[in-house]
Amino acid sequence: MKSFKTATKAYLEDADYLSEDKHAPAIASLEHLAEALDEKMSGSLVTEYNKTYRYLRSLAPEDVEQGDDIDDILDDE
Repeated sequence: MKSFKTATKAYLEDADYLSEDKHAPAIASLEHLAEALDEKMSGSLVTEYNKTYRYLRSLAPEDVEQGDDIDDILDDE
């Protein structure tokens, strides 16, 4: 199984639509939460990560394919 940090990095590298400065706080939060989840899994961290991740995905243009490694990790929970 991939780590949250690895899956998050892969997602962000492919998410070209998140290149504006206004997305930086949510991206930083997602990266921080991924690191924390890799260190110690907790329900509240998973919930916060999931909310932030889903928010960022909601910004994707309609023509961007949805579904990736992070979905696989979250579905395993």
